[in-house]
Amino acid sequence: GVGLACGQAPAIVEEITRWCKEACVRKDGTPVPVFPKLTGNITEIALIAQGCLRGGADGVTCMNTIHGMMDYDPKGETWPKVGDEKKFTGGGISGDANRPMATRACWSIRKFAPGLPIMATGGVSSAASTIQFLHIGASVVQICSALQNQDYTIINDYMSGLKAHLYLNGRGDYDTKEYQNSWHATRPWYKSKEERLVKEPSDIEKLPRFGPFQRNKTTARKEFWQTADPAETRAVSQITPDLEVKTKDVPIPDIESIIGYTHKKFAGFHNDLPREEQVIAIVNPDMCINCGRCYMTCNDNAYQAIDFDSVTHIPEIIEDKCTGCGLCQAVCPVPGCIEYRQMPHKFVPTRGLNVPKDRYLDEGISLSGNSELERRVNHFLARDSAQGSRPARGGYPPSKIPKIEEEDVGRRGKRARRD
Repeated sequence: GVGLACGQAPAIVEEITRWCKEACVRKDGTPVPVFPKLTGNITEIALIAQGCLRGGADGVTCMNTIHGMMDYDPKGETWPKVGDEKKFTGGGISGDANRPMATRACWSIRKFAPGLPIMATGGVSSAASTIQFLHIGASVVQICSALQNQDYTIINDYMSGLKAHLYLNGRGDYDTKEYQNSWHATRPWYKSKEERLVKEPSDIEKLPRFGPFQRNKTTARKEFWQTADPAETRAVSQITPDLEVKTKDVPIPDIESIIGYTHKKFAGFHNDLPREEQVIAIVNPDMCINCGRCYMTCNDNAYQAIDFDSVTHIPEIIEDKCTGCGLCQAVCPVPGCIEYRQMPHKFVPTRGLNVPKDRYLDEGISLSGNSELERRVNHFLARDSAQGSRPARGGYPPSKIPKIEEEDVGRRGKRARRD
């Protein structure tokens, strides 16, 4: 309650941090490090981290639990069922559910409060997740929920995993590996559809893997490979090179080499993403189990860019509609079945169904020149700016923060005020 309310105000956090720094001194005069633990229940956690930095914090712990509620039973009740009426309220959620938010928070703090050490927590449940936090900028991690669910021996597992990662990094294993999503792939994306697939006849590729189709596919494939040369029919990207035997000592990098690696090299804002390097999905029919999840999610939630054969249940990507959004890969239950290749045409964003008549395209209406539309838009923008009701790019200036007058809010039975 009180801690959450204080933790959402940068000025209050700064003041409390300063109090703690003044009080946290040992009898011999040496200071005790102060690491405020930041709440994730806020729009931008970096603002709170900046308050800690101004207050003299030695670092921050990122992040605390996220507000949520327990699952309800069939009667609509849930833990903790306080009193005879079995009341409950929201509380803090910890563990793996927090990790995506915690890693993003670590990135933001490192970006906007540079130099402030970060102690990461919230979903540190394996050596792999520990490395994720280090890569995004944390200097050290905390482990709590995973210990409660297992025991203290998992610390040894984390250490072994981290040592193995540093060894493989020093040996150069990751220099020759690529990943799509989180599984291993031959390259980030493929240049053509033919480069990805085994070059079997199309009549074999298009046979699904169930019922009589599977039997026919097995028979046809057996006949094909009795005469085909594997060296000529496999795609170049699927030929595994001979592994080099390394007998020399491997230079093991130190932990500092991976702290902030992802933050410095890969992470950024949405506007930093290259617009000219677009990709589209590609389905490997030999791995497809014909479940239809990709078709369903693309049809209902994306761009209707997948055709689904009602008989064979084989999905086919519609190249002109696919935007490479990744929803099909996210729901696919077979790792590596759906990957990406370079978009063969210029990316033109489309939203929803094609309209039969587009006045902007058909009649040349635009905001350029002295059109009536431009005059009207500029008029409303100028009016709103003069009235101070339109925020600037960086948000409302203090003098222009809109005020909500005291008013009855009806069903909520209380009044709202913003000072």
